[in-house]
Amino acid sequence: MVASDKYIVFSVLDRTIHVFTAAGEPHTIFRDWPHEATRTLALRADTLLSGELGGSIRCWDLATWYVLSTKALMRVRLKLTSCSHTQ
Repeated sequence: MVASDKYIVFSVLDRTIHVFTAAGEPHTIFRDWPHEATRTLALRADTLLSGELGGSIRCWDLATWYVLSTKALMRVRLKLTSCSHTQ
């Protein structure tokens, strides 16, 4: 689970990521299947990073509910600043 002044985010073993407002109101549910279950989350402003067991990292825009970027990495050191949109 991660939290900021705007969001509370947690992942569940059913491969979903649940996003709530800081007041506890439901905001978004991301369904990550058929991918691996999410094990790591990082949050800053409206940007969420999710790390999967298989090594993939997704960059989500919480304001628009879209995946901005997906990277398959074996080892990574992350400093959460921003993600660029890739198609």
